[in-house]
Amino acid sequence: MMRYLACYEVKEGEWRMDDICDQSVQYQSTVGEEEERRFMRQDQLSAKLISSSLSCTLARQVMKYDYGSEMWEYLSKRYEGRENATTKLYTQRTLRQKLESASCRPGADIEIHLQYMMSLREQLAALDADMSDVWMVDLMIRSMSQQPYYEQLQTLMLLGGIQTLSTPQEAKTMIITLDKNAQVEKHIHTRRELSSEQHCGNRGKKLPATHNRTQMKQEDSHSSGEAKKPKTFRSKILHGNYMDREEGNCFACHKPGHQKQNCPQKRMLALTMKMESHSIQ
Repeated sequence: MMRYLACYEVKEGEWRMDDICDQSVQYQSTVGEEEERRFMRQDQLSAKLISSSLSCTLARQVMKYDYGSEMWEYLSKRYEGRENATTKLYTQRTLRQKLESASCRPGADIEIHLQYMMSLREQLAALDADMSDVWMVDLMIRSMSQQPYYEQLQTLMLLGGIQTLSTPQEAKTMIITLDKNAQVEKHIHTRRELSSEQHCGNRGKKLPATHNRTQMKQEDSHSSGEAKKPKTFRSKILHGNYMDREEGNCFACHKPGHQKQNCPQKRMLALTMKMESHSIQ
């Protein structure tokens, strides 16, 4: 909300909305009735902007205030844990526990995770908590314990010391750099595995079903020129006649040297064929 108020456009000679809300500029600092009216008008306008951005429950709580500076002070003390020393201490402990337990899961967005940790540090700084750069750098690096490059970060922190990673911003830059490098290495490794499998021809692996069907079709196409085996009795007769005609054999006994009309076994074969045809029917 404060960022929105900071971006709110004001006229020349007026005060910024965020300065009025955080009381950087106060009513007592105005000079003359004209400045007082202008200040109060802007303070009331900031109250409308703040209340319109809140939920119904929060809006009811701040409706008792007429000015934005009063609303902002109430919200800051209530939700930033600055109402009293005890609330402030407990809020600091909660934020510290969130920082110390923060961990980036594999595959998560590194930049969003680091931004989350930086926002927690800003909240602690607003509560006047002691937040040294060394402590923050250590927490940022330890939150990367599930990443493949964690050992490299730990080595830089332990051996390089304060000269290598002296500020949270330097640690953030180093973590993002190592994460980008890990993504590139993973991509290269995947491409090498694919090219190696293609070069070896998938030897020793079970062929997929589509490949087996293709191979069967190829075998069928190779054997298409060969005569297919007849299945029915009529097809057997036709197939035998065709082969006898090609080779010049007898249609009855299928032997060379004579024709069907001169076959010595003509009568016997005719009787046999007739009996077989009756049995099949």
